[in-house]
Amino acid sequence: MAKVEYYKKYTGTSKKITVVLKDIGVTDTSMANRKKIATRNSINNYKGTKAQDIKMINLAKKGKLIKKTASATVDNILPKDYDVPKPDNLNKQTLSKIRYKNFVFPYNPERTVFKCGRTYIQHKYPSLAGAELEDFSVDAISITGEGVFFGKGCYKAFRQLYKTFKRKKVGKVSHPVFTEVTRGLMVNLEGHIEPETNVIHYSWEIIADTTPTVKEKNKPKQKKNKKKNSKKKKETKKTYKVGDIVQFKGGTHYVSSYSSAKGYPARAGTAKITKDPNCKGNGKAHPWHLIHTDSSSNVYGWVDEGTFS
Repeated sequence: MAKVEYYKKYTGTSKKITVVLKDIGVTDTSMANRKKIATRNSINNYKGTKAQDIKMINLAKKGKLIKKTASATVDNILPKDYDVPKPDNLNKQTLSKIRYKNFVFPYNPERTVFKCGRTYIQHKYPSLAGAELEDFSVDAISITGEGVFFGKGCYKAFRQLYKTFKRKKVGKVSHPVFTEVTRGLMVNLEGHIEPETNVIHYSWEIIADTTPTVKEKNKPKQKKNKKKNSKKKKETKKTYKVGDIVQFKGGTHYVSSYSSAKGYPARAGTAKITKDPNCKGNGKAHPWHLIHTDSSSNVYGWVDEGTFS
């Protein structure tokens, strides 16, 4: 891996290149040496023009003026007294390569981060002290990575990764440590370059894809009304509106009104209607939105028709 060493950051105010270079530790500020420094920082055909000097000064102010580059081998990374493992042992200590769909990273990112969160609602009641937490389970895991492609094939490697990123649908994910994630979708990809040749820095984020485990087992079964007498008068259906206080029968409340929404068990109790089937964006599958009025029930979401009275 390419190892880049930079001059120390320039914190002064001088606009003279020779003064700036001396301040950051360059002892030889001759034209010949300045040309070498400029070439190393992708400022080609250096002639000491004002524009070229300003470029070098700006890099020095950012601490990004390259001093030297070298291949990061075992010899220049590890201490001299380090006992280098034999090839067989070295292979055993090497982590397997990270894969996303059909793309295999030529060398793993310098840093990967595993992150997960939890969805919950905090209920506070005017007449009661404290708060009640309602757990909606763990959110999807995300893995982020930061690294560098280097060498003659670095730009091609990034384009291949971008090509894989553009492909639709989730795919297989393989990480040597974070084995909890086996399928996912890359939702972010960034690439940026510094004034160094054949080096491109990248970062990405993959969201894990998991099969929902919550099934609608608690959904109350609605009894079929068999017509025993065709002449029997139909019962008048009671109407409800937003603001009505009702008695929730218990069962399942959902995170949205659509049929694909996740459902969670909810206790019976008194609740208030906050949205009805005629509200904007109603998915109709679970058309009523209830919020419990005391701690006897924990209903706080969308419910089915006929689950309250």
